[in-house]
Amino acid sequence: SIGNEPKTRDFIKNCILKKQIYVPKCNNNKSLEAARITNFDELKAGCYGIPEPVETKIDFLQPDDSTFIVVPGLAFDMRGIRLGRGKGYYDRYLNRLSNNVPVWGLCYDFQMLEFIPDNKWDAKVNGIITEKRVLRF
Repeated sequence: SIGNEPKTRDFIKNCILKKQIYVPKCNNNKSLEAARITNFDELKAGCYGIPEPVETKIDFLQPDDSTFIVVPGLAFDMRGIRLGRGKGYYDRYLNRLSNNVPVWGLCYDFQMLEFIPDNKWDAKVNGIITEKRVLRF
């Protein structure tokens, strides 16, 4: 997590021994992949200074309906539209997935808006988790 996104480090630390954890990895062609980590030592500052898996230990996720994807956002609306940072990494990644893969947004409640204008390429989330509520679409 970066900026005003909910802090995920402790959550990942608690899950990493019980679950397979994948984190975003930016590629040179402005695409995003989900790469597996087993500890935080496998991360280094990557694209935009965001911690990413080191190149030598990449195990990319092949998402299916048993995968649970959590995505950050600057804001989300009540329809599941996500406002990102404007580069389209997450939209391009999410639009490649099967509709059966559950994708959930993670944000603080103050980042929930009634309406965010969207485009046809904007990927929606299936639900949103805040510190105050869980919304399912």
